[in-house]
Amino acid sequence: MTWISGQSLQNGKYVIDSVLGEGGFAVTYRAKDGKGRYVAIKTLNDRVQQGPDFEKLQQDFLNEALKIQKCWHPHILEVYEVIQEGGLWCMECINGEDLASRVSRELLSEGEALQYIQQIGEALIVVHSQGLLHRDVKPENIMRRCTFWG
Repeated sequence: MTWISGQSLQNGKYVIDSVLGEGGFAVTYRAKDGKGRYVAIKTLNDRVQQGPDFEKLQQDFLNEALKIQKCWHPHILEVYEVIQEGGLWCMECINGEDLASRVSRELLSEGEALQYIQQIGEALIVVHSQGLLHRDVKPENIMRRCTFWG
């Protein structure tokens, strides 16, 4: 079930803007909520939805979203709510670029690299304390936060 720009979810509470990205397991959409804020909505991708173990993966996805909601840390995305529309969850949307793009333009100083490593480590400690395991920590999945996304 691929969503298109302008499509309404949750009776108009969210409107899909665009696809932010897709991986082997999930697809993330940029959407606007009823207050005009941009959010990211993540759900299982079409390939997983068509697979024979979809029901189990959907339950695992939901359980993970509920656990992530309990992870309060400045370097972890906040899950605002888990919505019951195709197994979606809605989270804070990061405006900016991934760390891999940043490093491809210019190398990080030692101090800047150590700061990122510390922040990522602190976030992973919180995630692990909730019984979660981030299986894909890489520069492409580390977002640098900006203050405006328009």
